[in-house]
Amino acid sequence: PGRPFVLLKWAASLDGKIATNSGASRWISGPESRAEVHILRTLADAVMAARGTLLADDPALDARPETDAPFHPPLRVLIDAPQDLPTQARIFHSAGPRLWVCDEQGAAPTASPPADKLLRVARGADGLLALAPILRALRAEHGVRRLLVEGGAQLHGALLDQRLADAVVRYEAPILLGGTRSACSGQGVEDPAHALRLDHESRRSLGTDLRRAFLIQA
Repeated sequence: PGRPFVLLKWAASLDGKIATNSGASRWISGPESRAEVHILRTLADAVMAARGTLLADDPALDARPETDAPFHPPLRVLIDAPQDLPTQARIFHSAGPRLWVCDEQGAAPTASPPADKLLRVARGADGLLALAPILRALRAEHGVRRLLVEGGAQLHGALLDQRLADAVVRYEAPILLGGTRSACSGQGVEDPAHALRLDHESRRSLGTDLRRAFLIQA
């Protein structure tokens, strides 16, 4: 389709929350789930996260599998990252290439090393960076065939709203958080009849967590 296969991933409580109302999310999932995520990253050509996730969770987005098997570090795709991202952010101190995505006026954070790449795209009417051109550029210019998207909720929701996601994997922890921090925001649908349908479910127990993976029906 001229874009990568897009897999959305998140860890959530039983009531579907990815963080507390204060934004705390470490750790919702257990060590077994987190270890599997590192395997997922080795299988992806690129890992994507947006501004809110970079600020709230300070992710490294690198792949550190518990194996000695060789792998190619995935490209870290950073959507609309703030220019004032602190120099001590883990994204600057972990292995793997980086691609900063911003609008025509934006720029990569000043701490970004010279070897990093920059992609400029327009903003849509919703104020978000245009996602379809980003995906097409990842495939055409960077050879990305498999993209793992790790948040946040606005990015997940926008990809679902625009029918740009192909699959989802959720690590469900046996806890209840309450609050409002759900895995996907966006516009959503007005009627359950118009909901995105999931099929080909795969389940696996990981410690006390339950991993559920689905394909999204076209």
